[in-house]
Amino acid sequence: VTVSGNSPPVITQPNPICVTATPIQIVTTGSGGTWTSNCNTCLSSTGMFDPAIAGVGSHTVTYTTSGTCSGTDTKTIVVGDLPTVSAGSDVSVCAGSPTTLTGTGASTYSWSSGATTATTSVSPTTTTTYTVTGTDPVSGCFSQVARLVTVNPLPTAPTGTDSTQCGAKVP
Repeated sequence: VTVSGNSPPVITQPNPICVTATPIQIVTTGSGGTWTSNCNTCLSSTGMFDPAIAGVGSHTVTYTTSGTCSGTDTKTIVVGDLPTVSAGSDVSVCAGSPTTLTGTGASTYSWSSGATTATTSVSPTTTTTYTVTGTDPVSGCFSQVARLVTVNPLPTAPTGTDSTQCGAKVP
């Protein structure tokens, strides 16, 4: 007995991707089939998926083969949005004084200072710009913002002329 023809197609499930990612080629077994999707022009006839055209959300892609061992496979591609990351306003501190920086709007954070939490304490000795990257771990989407910490020198006490009062020298 000789069996010939195409095997039923199987689409390799793509990972969630960010709306700003470059187009990806969707992989499938089988050949000679037809691609369709619920996002119209986001999927080319060769299986190239463009997340920018698709937009944020869940999108179904389907690959159908005909003939012997024909079949259809459908998968959902999740397109994530960029997190709206904030780190508050720029601040000024006196030299040697700590300040707390807080990132919001994402699930995970990474600061240029090396911290990996939403909130970090820094004590810069010179004016420093700190960058925080906020990431959505499901889609891998990330965005960055910077916060300037201006370091002001400590004030100096005025030095006057020494004088003598009640027999003691007073600075």
